[in-house]
Amino acid sequence: MDVKLTKVSCLVSRFSPLLIPSPLFFQIEPATVSASVVEVYFRDMYLGRRDMWLMTSHITDKPVYVGQKINFFSSQGAVIKNIYINGRPVS
Repeated sequence: MDVKLTKVSCLVSRFSPLLIPSPLFFQIEPATVSASVVEVYFRDMYLGRRDMWLMTSHITDKPVYVGQKINFFSSQGAVIKNIYINGRPVS
């Protein structure tokens, strides 16, 4: 019984680097993944100029995705419909 275990542990130690690849890390420039335009649709809400600035500061420097509901002034009437990077829509 001990002989089989030593053979298995020897095989695992020999082939484990081949079975589990090491992770790859890449450095990404923020300008290539930062959204230039985010389309936000509002439903049943009135926003003044001040409210628009507050909304902008609320979603700036945060990760966003299409279909995300934005909680703003305790209502969920805002939804992100489209995101553009350098004029190209992100799917």
